[in-house]
Amino acid sequence: MALPQRFNVAAAFRDLTAFLRARERHEYIFAVLAVAITGFIVFAFNHDSKFTQAPQIVYVESWPATRSDAEIKRDITADQAARDKAKAERQAEFKKIDDGLKAWGI
Repeated sequence: MALPQRFNVAAAFRDLTAFLRARERHEYIFAVLAVAITGFIVFAFNHDSKFTQAPQIVYVESWPATRSDAEIKRDITADQAARDKAKAERQAEFKKIDDGLKAWGI
């Protein structure tokens, strides 16, 4: 197979303009939408792959093996009380948002 001898830039540009002039308006719109959607997806994956923070380290409490059952139950009830308080605060925040939306009629 023979390779082309020369590439004529002017002829290629004329060929491209002739091709584009033969297109309808809706074909331009769909071409721009296709390029925009594809570009957005590539941008989103690229943006998501970069870390902005170091991973959060979670420390676990170390308990002595000699803890009594009473100490364990006391710690469990204290932890449960803290979780219940945090849950009530979160519910209050959502209730405030819900009341604001109801005021708007949503």
